[in-house]
Amino acid sequence: MEILESQLLQHFFTSEQIAELMDVWSFDSNHLKFAKKAYERTADPQNYFLVVKRLSYSSSKKELNQPIQKIQLDK
Repeated sequence: MEILESQLLQHFFTSEQIAELMDVWSFDSNHLKFAKKAYERTADPQNYFLVVKRLSYSSSKKELNQPIQKIQLDK
């Protein structure tokens, strides 16, 4: 996680790349943690639904969508 987080500070990624990187971890909680951090470093946030679809649980999907909606409203 630390390596990927450091890369987020230096680079932008597409939503598809973020979704693929989430496969590094087995647990949905890690997917969610990374997806939340990666959103602001996503080159195509309009396609972030690709990341949301990779989450296994509806509660995780809802938890990810809440901060995304807040960021979009603040813009």
